[in-house]
Amino acid sequence: MKNLIKFLICLQVIIFPLYSQPKISYILPDIAAPDMAIYFEIIGPHNAKGNFGDDLFSLNNPNDKVRIEPLNQSDTSKITFGPLVVSWDGRMISSSMFVKSNVEPNSWDWTQLNQEFRIPIRVYVEGKGYSNIDTIYIVKFYPGMDWSSVSESILGEGQLGKRSRRGAMMFESLTLGNREYRVSVNDCDPLSDGNQGYLPFTLLVKGELKGGSNTIINVSGGLQSRQDAGPGGGGGGGRFCDGISIGDDGGNGFV
Repeated sequence: MKNLIKFLICLQVIIFPLYSQPKISYILPDIAAPDMAIYFEIIGPHNAKGNFGDDLFSLNNPNDKVRIEPLNQSDTSKITFGPLVVSWDGRMISSSMFVKSNVEPNSWDWTQLNQEFRIPIRVYVEGKGYSNIDTIYIVKFYPGMDWSSVSESILGEGQLGKRSRRGAMMFESLTLGNREYRVSVNDCDPLSDGNQGYLPFTLLVKGELKGGSNTIINVSGGLQSRQDAGPGGGGGGGRFCDGISIGDDGGNGFV
């Protein structure tokens, strides 16, 4: 019995620090281009209040209680993080990333980037330590596109570009046709759990974004079936829980 108690105490000592570590669930948006300052959010688990500590403002200096930093010190020559705000009861961090103008990524497609343009980052929280590592991708701008005469209408599919690992798209400039567009909910990152296509759609355009009087980008749920979500939410049309085989299909996407 004494040995069992000692074992449980040791197990608790090992597990508790791991459990209390801050966790990054995802980064929105997770792409940036040279010579740009981009607002972004780091989201923690929805059910983990205090994940990033108390709600606060931080200058993001090396000795601050909460800070965002690249895993590799050498990456500070490519990207800099501005001051940050912890909010949503410690479950979200808001900040800005500044990408140096002399950085020259090899592709606009995050899946084709050389390793040097995949920037691993982490969050430090005093009393909790470092979070898991996530990645920001430094990409080229997708070339200026005129899609007004292209018959396709789903952004992120076919001829209409590609969403990033966490669902963003970035263009030098963009011209859309005089009609309604939807956003692809195909999984942006099959290696992660769930369908990342249902994360909120972020559209970043450096130059002009043009369209006609009837141009609409529709991210509503229920466009493919009544209960399914659109990018960013809107699912859950079933009368019960689809986690078990009772009731209706609750629909794909966030509930």
